[in-house]
Amino acid sequence: MGRFIRWQLLALALTLALLVALLSYGAIRYTTVTIPAPGGRYVEGVAGNPRFLNPLFSQFNELDQDICSLIFSGLVALDEQGKPIPALAERWEVSPDGLLYTFHLRQGVRWHDGVPFTAEDVLFTVKTLASPDFPGLPSLQEVWKNVEASSDDPYTVHFTLKEPFAPFLAYTSIGIIPAHLWSRVPVALMAQSRFNLEPVGTGPYKLKEMDATHIVLEANPDFYGPKPYLAEVEFRFYPDYESAFEAFKRGEVMGVGRIPYQYAREAASTSGLSLYSGLLAGYTAVLLNLDSPNVPFFKEKEVRQALSYSVDRKAIVGEVLQGYGLEAHSPIWPSSWAYNPKVKHYQYDLKAASELLEEAGWKDSDGDGVRDRDRKKLSFILLAGDSPEDARLAFLLAEGWKKVGVEAIPQVLDYPSLVRDFLYPRNFEAAIVRWELGPDPDPYPMWHSSQKKGGQNFGGYSSPKADALLEEARLTPELALRQELYFKFQELFAEEVPAILLYYPLYLFGVSKEVKGVQSGPMFSPSDRFRTQARWYVNTRRVLVSQAKEEGFYP
Repeated sequence: MGRFIRWQLLALALTLALLVALLSYGAIRYTTVTIPAPGGRYVEGVAGNPRFLNPLFSQFNELDQDICSLIFSGLVALDEQGKPIPALAERWEVSPDGLLYTFHLRQGVRWHDGVPFTAEDVLFTVKTLASPDFPGLPSLQEVWKNVEASSDDPYTVHFTLKEPFAPFLAYTSIGIIPAHLWSRVPVALMAQSRFNLEPVGTGPYKLKEMDATHIVLEANPDFYGPKPYLAEVEFRFYPDYESAFEAFKRGEVMGVGRIPYQYAREAASTSGLSLYSGLLAGYTAVLLNLDSPNVPFFKEKEVRQALSYSVDRKAIVGEVLQGYGLEAHSPIWPSSWAYNPKVKHYQYDLKAASELLEEAGWKDSDGDGVRDRDRKKLSFILLAGDSPEDARLAFLLAEGWKKVGVEAIPQVLDYPSLVRDFLYPRNFEAAIVRWELGPDPDPYPMWHSSQKKGGQNFGGYSSPKADALLEEARLTPELALRQELYFKFQELFAEEVPAILLYYPLYLFGVSKEVKGVQSGPMFSPSDRFRTQARWYVNTRRVLVSQAKEEGFYP
């Protein structure tokens, strides 16, 4: 009997111990949370190979821009609306006349090789950009050649402009390069330097290793900004993005740098892959050559408005972009601070288009389905690039315009030839173009009449009212006043329709569901998918709720 009681007591003790253990586990379990932990590697499949890991030349290659965005820093960074925020410069002031910009640099910043970052690096970078021997984009040299740079001390830089130029702050986002390395290289020979593939920057990641198949970046422990969680970022090189997507399905990579539109639906249903999209700064439009003697009717506002009314933009976005785009009604990007949300929209309206053409005297007098007036057919050649999107777009536009008696004859050719042989010599009637917009919304380069010869105003748009608005906006540093001027320009553009705006594209990329913290938003370039990269993580740790609150991970 005594032995039986002892066994009962032992069983009760074991039960109580188990109960205490379970309660303790539950208490820990529900008073702790999982938060990001440093470490781990993210591997992304990309197309092509690096050429210039140098922010002064990276504009020529999308992959170079991706890598440079993680290695280098500018004086300022740009938020999703294109507004400048501190980077290598902690703060800055602009003089009331808009001619003097003073930047106060962060102290204690070091290059990846340990050398201190100072004003000398900024002055050297700017001097390089301004040099007549600069082998990079002519548009960069054009801006910086009009800027005088000076310094009072190692952490203050002054830029003096010859005349006010409101977009200037956006140009200071270009990455700064180290003077102690690059000053040995003549400017004219910089594009051939080995330093283009041995980058040393001040950004969140630095070069660890690179060969013909991949590049590995490791976290910079001395980075001045938020430290990224990921210890390493690897880019693996493939011939194209279709191959990179296939590599993800084989388990070789954890992300795909770009998802082509024709693969969007498959990517959205691919197991383990999250599809992200961001509105890309740019738009696709049909440029009309307003100065071509072959198509004098393009000078008629009623014809241009009718062409715009008879474009089914919703259907085009659905078919050409698989739905990954927005209808365009302004030459300024919708995510920009300068975008006018009340600008006139040309909704698909065949009746309105037909009425405008009838009122302008364009009728189908011979019954062949094409309107005419004074023995002149309402017919033109529509040039398009040979990408699947552009070629399909050309035929969709032609089909739509045919419904209102306008004949567009599509001709497809490779895009570099379209630009070189037709747009720049102004030897075209109408052409589908893809404009890539910079972080500053300034439309001057494409729509001011001074750019008709030698500039990017390929269609020959000339409007004294538009010119005045664009000129004043460039001379106005106050953001609110610039915005007002751009609002008026967009209203004028919508009324005059110098080009047929079609859509703003979305950029698509894929990341493994194993990777947390990924966010997407508006992008000025594809590399902006890394804007929030410091918050990406693959490793986690469990901490008390109180600790999580202290570290900002718990509401």
